[in-house]
Amino acid sequence: MSDSQGAQPERTAPPSPRRNAAIAVAGAILMLALVALVGGVVYLMMRAAGAGPQVRVALRALRPTRYEFRIHHVEPDLQQAEARVRRAVVASRLLGPGVRVQAPEPGRLVIESSAADAAAHMEQAALLQRVLESLPYRAEMTTTSIEQISPQDLEDLRTALERRAAELGSRAQVESDATGRFTAQVWGAADAQTVAASLTASARLEFVHVPKEYTPDTERDPATGREEVFFTDRSGKRVPTEQVLAEGRVIAAAADLRENSCVTQDTVNRLPQVAFEFRSEAADRVYEFTRTHKGQYLAIVLDGEVISAPVVRAAIRAKGIIEGGFASAREAQALADLLNAGALPLDVEVESVQERPRRGAARTKSAR
Repeated sequence: MSDSQGAQPERTAPPSPRRNAAIAVAGAILMLALVALVGGVVYLMMRAAGAGPQVRVALRALRPTRYEFRIHHVEPDLQQAEARVRRAVVASRLLGPGVRVQAPEPGRLVIESSAADAAAHMEQAALLQRVLESLPYRAEMTTTSIEQISPQDLEDLRTALERRAAELGSRAQVESDATGRFTAQVWGAADAQTVAASLTASARLEFVHVPKEYTPDTERDPATGREEVFFTDRSGKRVPTEQVLAEGRVIAAAADLRENSCVTQDTVNRLPQVAFEFRSEAADRVYEFTRTHKGQYLAIVLDGEVISAPVVRAAIRAKGIIEGGFASAREAQALADLLNAGALPLDVEVESVQERPRRGAARTKSAR
């Protein structure tokens, strides 16, 4: 008899009650695990949507001010007279750290700043006049002005604040009114101080040619651990940074950068640094300057603070690196975010800051 004739289909025994119970228990455990996983995802989504710490910052836009002076020099060297006036104005800090002093032509100075209203503008003008009267040069104020803020200016400012706020937490919202007041709310922020500082930083980045008579150096701040730049003259005497910047020439600014700044690491110490790229027109200008000023210093200045002052060793065209002695990669990322968001079209001041922690009552701090 052949194998095919004797072959019979194999019969399987029915599942036992114990096996059925085990399958049911395993299914229940799997279902509970899925429910827990979905719940965790939902929790994280709710937290990202605003369940974390909330920071609320009230801001006010400031009106641009402008002061023009005519210097009647009493020395053969008009540039020396101009430099001294510029140093006195900047060092006085009457107009805040964001003051801009320019000399569009010999013997004429233009000072740009900001004020809350017309009364603050007139107070600034009076204080400036006192500074000039204390110098051994006859410098008269020829014109003063305070600009009106247009609805488009406020809209541009709101857009800039929204871009910055979006980088500070998991969710952000900026509201404004017609009077120039803004309310920025950020959920999931690190802390209120960081939010307020980031929103009000003017982010005026400038590349300033350091005059030949000054040499930059660095020292570590024992309190913060950061390296800070200072300057000395040819005799080795330390000079105020404001003086150096007032006498320097701006080669490029934040508006000349593309919006692609990012954090990288140097290849030697693996420290954070910020990579940036110039727009085409500025790239040509920077290239021409660095080609003809090798061995001189180019200070990188953010809101009046010198981040670094490297020596020009070769011609630079489009791309560059900011090695600012950053305390952390987070600090470097904050600078990259500011550069990408762009400078604020108007100066702003903080009126109040409110932090609502995850637990506990809200904490409010007025800036007045």
